[in-house]
Amino acid sequence: MNEGRVGACLFTEPKYQVDDTALFDYSLFFVSILHDYYMETKDEETRKDLTATAYRQIELAVREMDDDGTVKDKEAWWCFIDWADGLNKQAGAQGVLIYTLRHAIKLAEFDQNEEKIKEYKEYLEKAITGAMKLWDAESGFFVSGSEKQDFLGITSMDGTGRCIWG
Repeated sequence: MNEGRVGACLFTEPKYQVDDTALFDYSLFFVSILHDYYMETKDEETRKDLTATAYRQIELAVREMDDDGTVKDKEAWWCFIDWADGLNKQAGAQGVLIYTLRHAIKLAEFDQNEEKIKEYKEYLEKAITGAMKLWDAESGFFVSGSEKQDFLGITSMDGTGRCIWG
C-alpha cells in the first residue's frame, strides 16, 4: 500500500502480496465493501480491525477534490471506472466518492465517532456541490473532464436509478 492506499489486487500465490497499483475507485470501494460486509455479517471484530483502513481511503480521496468539491481531472490512469480508451474518469470518480462517503458516514456511526461523522458529512456536502458543477443542463447529463464528455453513470450508482444525492 502506498500512503495507506488499498492496492488494486491481492495476490495469494506463491505468497500473499499486495499489488503496487492503487486506483482511486478501487481504494474507495474498500469503504463500501467493509460497510456491506458488516451489514450482512454483523462481524464487529472485522469491522473494528478494518475501519481505520477504510477511513484512510477517505482521507486520501478527499485530497483529490478542488476547493469547489470537484474531483480533479487527471490525465494519468488513476481511476478505473471503465475499460474504454479515451473515457474521462472525472465524473465517475466524483460519483464513487459520493457513494463511498455515504458508507464512511455509516461506519463512523457504528463507531459512534461524532468527529468523523461531522467531518465526512462536510466532505459529502462538498462533493455533492462539486458534482453539481459537472451538471450540464443543456445536455441533461453530467459531464466529465475538459472535453465535457456526457456521463450518465453518476445518477444511478446506488443501484436504484435515482440520483445518488437526492
